[in-house]
Amino acid sequence: VLALAAGIMVLAALYQLSDAIQVVSACALRGMKITKPVLFITLVAYWPIGFGLGAVLGLTDWLVPAMGVKGFWT
Repeated sequence: VLALAAGIMVLAALYQLSDAIQVVSACALRGMKITKPVLFITLVAYWPIGFGLGAVLGLTDWLVPAMGVKGFWT
């Protein structure tokens, strides 16, 4: 469990960097009253791309051998 958690912590740290950039950008656009493009980009990025690719990487052998929980975090 400790080895699995350590590997996931590295991926979570990398995720925090990209998420921080996304949040700052979204808030800047919200301050400029530009909200609809952010909604659509976030919706597409999280559900079809993020969740779909995570499921493919984590659970299937379509692109690479099934990566398990690391596939979802990737």
